[in-house]
Amino acid sequence: MTLYMTYDNQEQTDGLGAQVLRIIGVYSIAQKYRIKYIHSPIEETIEEFAHGVMNDQDLTSLINQTNEFFKLPSSLDDFSFDLEIRVRNLSLRFLVRKFLRHQFSRKSVLLRVCLPFGITDRNPEIYKNTVEHLRGKRRKFLSERKKNQIVLHFRMGYGQRTAVSKHVAPRFLPLDYFLSVIQ
Repeated sequence: MTLYMTYDNQEQTDGLGAQVLRIIGVYSIAQKYRIKYIHSPIEETIEEFAHGVMNDQDLTSLINQTNEFFKLPSSLDDFSFDLEIRVRNLSLRFLVRKFLRHQFSRKSVLLRVCLPFGITDRNPEIYKNTVEHLRGKRRKFLSERKKNQIVLHFRMGYGQRTAVSKHVAPRFLPLDYFLSVIQ
């Protein structure tokens, strides 16, 4: 029958921005390779310090607003599948194998993708059509913004060490550096 793709919103819960980037990545891959897409919204998130979230009600409202803004068109509204395949980090090789395997199958197959970066990192222009779609869909909202805003997102490793010896102090830029860049 057909292969469908969706974002696996159950695999890894983290911040809104990270999940939106993954949703856009999965949608962009589906568009590029002409695979049918099913939209899976963000269900829960970890927002520790960002967005002024004070309580669960604020967080739920923020998730709903984010889902509304980044809702992408689905090929189906009501769906059931003969087979679901979960893949944590999608590669082009894996996608091609699954596409060829299920292209002439009688089964409807859903490919749940958590991380699309195995494809999008090697082909960043894949986002172009999706970004243009979102800009066109949200033109009024984007044009109503009066104040310029800069958002800076950086990670400091959350105390984890990767590829750095235990005997070497981790190197981070001081927070003053980021403040001066913004100014």
